[in-house]
Amino acid sequence: MSEVNFETYKDANSLNNMAVFEWNIFADRLNYDEQMKQILKHELPRENVCEKILSARLIHPKDRAEFQRQVNNVLNHLNKRRDTFQDFSMDFRIYATGRFYTNLHMGYRIYYEEGGVPCRVTGFLQNITETYLEHSKMKGMIERDAMTGLYSKMHTQYLVNQIAGGGTHALIALIWTILNL
Repeated sequence: MSEVNFETYKDANSLNNMAVFEWNIFADRLNYDEQMKQILKHELPRENVCEKILSARLIHPKDRAEFQRQVNNVLNHLNKRRDTFQDFSMDFRIYATGRFYTNLHMGYRIYYEEGGVPCRVTGFLQNITETYLEHSKMKGMIERDAMTGLYSKMHTQYLVNQIAGGGTHALIALIWTILNL
């Protein structure tokens, strides 16, 4: 099999709405390809990455704590790893353009120096906004009856089972909610 050229790699990333990055942990420097700018519609900071990304409030407020936890996990793996690398992934939303957030899937690999000290992270970001919206649309179609707009029988049973553990008050609140839709 012949070697894949750089243009093929760029085309594949573009078709998959994907960008690649490398974070040098010691220098706190981020390098990424041109596709990153296409996905986010702006540039990410390249220096002092940890501080700037989190302080700029680029990560959606509901995803910020998990994102911070993952960054802390990378930084706190000092002297705890015997492997040369470790793989992780997460989904989160990041500010992209105007007042909109882009849904991203991130897969990344942490590389460790001898002694278990993390030195760099490489990975990809993939824009999954269209997939997320399609999933939400399908979920809505499953949960609600198309004619009445009320919850479907199966979804109502699911909600009752979820809330039944909350006692009688929770069940009455659910019935009240359903009747007032």
